[in-house]
Amino acid sequence: MNIIKRMKTKQYNGEDYYDLINHDKDIVHFYSDSCGPCKMINELLIDYDNVLLVNVDLYPELIDNLNIKCVPTIYIYKEGSLSIKVEGYKNKDELINLLNK
Repeated sequence: MNIIKRMKTKQYNGEDYYDLINHDKDIVHFYSDSCGPCKMINELLIDYDNVLLVNVDLYPELIDNLNIKCVPTIYIYKEGSLSIKVEGYKNKDELINLLNK
């Protein structure tokens, strides 16, 4: 039996980004500490499994490689492939709908 450890929220610390995207579904939130909508999204993501938080101010090379243009940005990966990209502010209902797809 293959057991996958469920993680809740993890702060990105410079690891190999793609090594962290290895679950059935992963949510990556690109944020800045100075972004008000980002803080609201962080609160909402507490209830989800496999969430990776990436502070864009600390990892500019990664942000550049992933072509992140604004915060908040959310990437949703399914089985390691990017499935949904959400840029900018979304209201709570819109965001929950996207996260639950």
